[in-house]
Amino acid sequence: SQYLWLMGTFPVYKDVRNTTLLSGRFITQDDNQKRSKVCVIDEETAKEFFGASDAVGKSIRMGLFKYEVIGIMKRKVSSFSEMIEEKQPTVLPFSVVQKMTEQKYIQLLFTQAKNYEKTDEAVKQLKSALFELNITEESFRVQTLKDIISAIQRIVRILSLIIGCVASVSLL
Repeated sequence: SQYLWLMGTFPVYKDVRNTTLLSGRFITQDDNQKRSKVCVIDEETAKEFFGASDAVGKSIRMGLFKYEVIGIMKRKVSSFSEMIEEKQPTVLPFSVVQKMTEQKYIQLLFTQAKNYEKTDEAVKQLKSALFELNITEESFRVQTLKDIISAIQRIVRILSLIIGCVASVSLL
């Protein structure tokens, strides 16, 4: 038995996450509305389950149900390091995962600004949209790449200070 990282999503995921399809198609709005038992897997998962044969049109059993593979995604390289490949999720229609897990909320939401300069504006628009849905600010957290870079810079400064202290003590 093999383990898969499942993610329920909408058709825009492909564009927001800059996903490249190697074959087949991505989740559609129709798949979400009909709760279609379909999935999109990455190339490594396709090799693990189906070897060298084309996985599109074949089925993967997840729990009690079989899901038809409708697309194969190219494995992504992490934006933090060109050397680290990310494990891609097995993507299913959001409505299917919501029914499967009985979750009434969205756990993770990816968005993308048109460019780096518009990040703050995009965050404001996202928060505004969530507030319109009566979601309070205590119920969510918005984290941008700017925030992550800032946190990494703080960690590097602290580590530099620690190394400097250790070096000065060792010279005594």
